[in-house]
Amino acid sequence: MTTTLTRRQAALGICATSALVWSSGCAINGTGESVGQSQADLTVTNIEQLRAVKGAAGLRVFVQGFRTINDGGEGIFVLKASSSIPVTTDDVGYVLASKDSSLRWERETTSTDVSVKWFGATGDARSNDALAVGTAALVAKQLKGRVYAPAGTYKVDGVSKRVAFGSVRLTTDRGAFTKLTELVPATGRTLNHYATLS
Repeated sequence: MTTTLTRRQAALGICATSALVWSSGCAINGTGESVGQSQADLTVTNIEQLRAVKGAAGLRVFVQGFRTINDGGEGIFVLKASSSIPVTTDDVGYVLASKDSSLRWERETTSTDVSVKWFGATGDARSNDALAVGTAALVAKQLKGRVYAPAGTYKVDGVSKRVAFGSVRLTTDRGAFTKLTELVPATGRTLNHYATLS
């Protein structure tokens, strides 16, 4: 279902559905920034629900997580006529296509750190997080920032073919253990990339 709201309707909570819920409160996004739901015009549960929202440029939506609430993908997205970074496609976590082809959703952040969780990484050592980590690295490179990977073990098989980690710095939380493991099929060896504080 697609619901179109004006900013005023969203601010007043009018036309709210189970997918679009007006709420207030505060959360921490994937890079540790405080993100206030009260700063947004409306709230949705995940990225998929954000894609269904239509509105005018300037609409601010709080997304509670990439797939589920508080999974590290939370943050505020603003509907804009153009993006602040030169992207041509939807990257799934920083700039997303909107229902209106002349507008796009852009994540609002004050940091140049780009969380792998914004792109759906799990860090559970089972799921292949290569696409999420690789995309985070490409966006961080465009922002001249760092890739932020919260504590966990991220399986990133095949990511070195897409990303030159030497050009992007990897960071994590103080005292956290973050490891990226990559199986190299040609050799059967596992490469490990470790996050360091910078």
